[in-house]
Amino acid sequence: VGCVWWFVVVVFVLYEVLSIINVLSQQLQSKSATLGKSVNVIKSVILSFNNLRSNDAFSVFWIKVKDFCDENDIVLTTGGG
Repeated sequence: VGCVWWFVVVVFVLYEVLSIINVLSQQLQSKSATLGKSVNVIKSVILSFNNLRSNDAFSVFWIKVKDFCDENDIVLTTGGG
């Protein structure tokens, strides 16, 4: 039961990543996809991932995780002991 919070964090990370990748996937599968449009979406995806690596984005992400854990009575332990 002690690792429930870790599972929540992983699910939130996967949700963020897969949400971004889905946009690219939809574009590449589109019948109206062109090389130019696809390049723009790829650049946008790369920029989105780079933006997620900022301290501000992490803070927003962590608040979402903490709120979810609080709402669902999941103890969020971040210490090593």
